[in-house]
Amino acid sequence: MVTEEGQLYTIEGVAAAVLLVFTAYLILSSTSILTPGDTHINDMQLEQLGNDVLRMMDTAEEYNEAGADLFQKKKSFLEEKLTTNLNDDTLRGEFTELFIEKFREYAGDNRLKVSANISYRDGTDVKPQPIWNATIAPPVTNRDHYVTVTRWVHLNNPDWDPGNNKTVLLEVLLWRD
Repeated sequence: MVTEEGQLYTIEGVAAAVLLVFTAYLILSSTSILTPGDTHINDMQLEQLGNDVLRMMDTAEEYNEAGADLFQKKKSFLEEKLTTNLNDDTLRGEFTELFIEKFREYAGDNRLKVSANISYRDGTDVKPQPIWNATIAPPVTNRDHYVTVTRWVHLNNPDWDPGNNKTVLLEVLLWRD
């Protein structure tokens, strides 16, 4: 025959076992282990952020009724700034500073590092158009882990190639230190 003291030890043992199992469940369910296959999630988030920022920069902040044509009425930040004379080092330097500042502002992240270039088609050739001043935007090294985001931007009569409408490919490299 089991005494009351034995029953108490049995109840205490069952309660302790349930408590231990529940604690183990909480610990194991709250612990996440990142494997090399999971590191691409950060890259995907950074790529989505970059695509969103470029889309915002390529959307007009307001419709300009005073514009001469539809292009002038809906001109975005990218369309406006990429049509300036990017062959001029001073204007290219100003554009670089403004682009990086705007990009970080839209992204809401001052830790972002940004590097970019544009390419356009001239007949059968694809030509690069330099937009960065090397003193402002340092070159990307092979040690940086970056993602690439792109955006096609239509330019109506750019100053760097007058009389010719261009659709350019803006390619931006993003990374964090």
